[in-house]
Amino acid sequence: MSNNPGDVGRDQGMALVAANAGMWTIRAQQLLTAICERYAGHERTGEALANYIVEQIGSPHHHNALGSLCGWAVKKGYLVDSGKPRVKLQKPSSHSRKTPIYRFVQPSQAVPIRTSRS
Repeated sequence: MSNNPGDVGRDQGMALVAANAGMWTIRAQQLLTAICERYAGHERTGEALANYIVEQIGSPHHHNALGSLCGWAVKKGYLVDSGKPRVKLQKPSSHSRKTPIYRFVQPSQAVPIRTSRS
């Protein structure tokens, strides 16, 4: 875990968004877990994964809940950076930021990322 105030604020904000998303978060976490079980070894960006989840269960109350969902999966070890070069996000609101390509990991084989809050 980082002691950088920006990182701490980001993590606190993402946790708040996830907590406020209610049932959407629970359904999204269940779907993401099932995706990782079925497609372990496959690779996608978080943006592509988020688009699929929205197609399946609808949009969250706030778009930041999608980032919180990916952060949750990374911390659980369900999504790992593939090590491939980062790619530009496609949504105009993302301003072409670069994002990792994640590999899906079988939840039974996932290694959670340890933080001081874990």
